[in-house]
Amino acid sequence: MRVLVRLLLVLLVVYGSFNCARPQRLPTSNPLDIARQEGRSPELLCRREIYILFDSRFSQAERLAMEATYPEFRRIGLRPTLRTTASIYLFNLYVLRWDGGLSTGNIGLYEYHSSFIRLDADSMESTNQLQSVFMHETGHWLGMQHVCTGREALQRTDCSPVGRGAAIMNPFVNSDTAPRFSALDKYEFYRANGTW
Repeated sequence: MRVLVRLLLVLLVVYGSFNCARPQRLPTSNPLDIARQEGRSPELLCRREIYILFDSRFSQAERLAMEATYPEFRRIGLRPTLRTTASIYLFNLYVLRWDGGLSTGNIGLYEYHSSFIRLDADSMESTNQLQSVFMHETGHWLGMQHVCTGREALQRTDCSPVGRGAAIMNPFVNSDTAPRFSALDKYEFYRANGTW
């Protein structure tokens, strides 16, 4: 009986390791090409670590400000630990510094079915706004939808059903918004990842 139990445990470990594969190494040195090809794998949330690569055009202060938000993702229930990487071959999310935000009306953008987000750091009015927009776009990458306020829900079709109110996942982020996930953000994370 003990041998059978041990065999089942070994099979579970082996099966789990196949489901949680490391990011693929692709034959290109351009992080943006890699991010476009990889996409967000459905097994992402069972990994122990998620590797984030920051565009080298971000200042050290901007990068450190975004890294300071990593513990917030634990608050919404993200189990893998976020880590910064310098490897263009080993990353899950690429954060690109973007200069076209104001011309499009956005200061942050997640390109669906990709592994990169764009942030127009020059258009940010404060460190809080940079952190909040980073968290918002990373939330989209994790599968989260917008959490709307009452007024926005009348105008938009992309609102989450978890409720209405203040959240990092609100469609519009003010410069004075504290970079903290709310209970509504947590509900949306659970809903988006099948645990709600």
